[in-house]
Amino acid sequence: MQPINKKSLFFVFVLVFVLVSCNDDDKGDPVPNLYTELCDLYVNASRVVSVATLDDGTKLDFTAQNIRANVADTTLRSVIMYTPANGKPRMYDYTLAVCGQALPPSSFLSYPTDPVQLISIWRSNRYINMSLGEMTTGKATHRYGFCITGLVSKTLQVSLLHKQPASDSPSYTNKRYASLLLHTDHATGYDSIALTIPTFDGARTYTFKGE
Repeated sequence: MQPINKKSLFFVFVLVFVLVSCNDDDKGDPVPNLYTELCDLYVNASRVVSVATLDDGTKLDFTAQNIRANVADTTLRSVIMYTPANGKPRMYDYTLAVCGQALPPSSFLSYPTDPVQLISIWRSNRYINMSLGEMTTGKATHRYGFCITGLVSKTLQVSLLHKQPASDSPSYTNKRYASLLLHTDHATGYDSIALTIPTFDGARTYTFKGE
């Protein structure tokens, strides 16, 4: 994912690797049952996608597929589609997820709250995860961020920022996954997090236990 400078407006969804498999020996075979999971996907020093760590701690090794990346020695928050394949997991598709920590207001130049569809939200391990629906033409990049807005009775208040480009008319719904990384770098003394999401039905707030 593209690094975020202190004065960047939003987290930007950027494609950083291409799924290329050198193993075509199963071409033409029926695709087995597929699983879809959010994970931390590690790219090794040789720029090969190596191991996916699921949120329950399960590790899946895809090194043998030789999936090439344009980054090295990096962990990417991703959604993968895969099959366990009798102990030899195989990846069939992936999408990078929006991911980041909640940052203080000084990290942002503006605070856009263009609405999204909230499909689902859940806590897993060290993340608060969301499945969102963007209204889009598919020709522009929507931008996201997580902004700290206050600390009330030991509850850290966080807002999802979302900027829909003015040129991007709402033609259809595109599913986007986002993960708020739970961390205490920018605030201490809280035991829960209240995350507010701008939806087409108004702002909706969900509270989760902290780290």
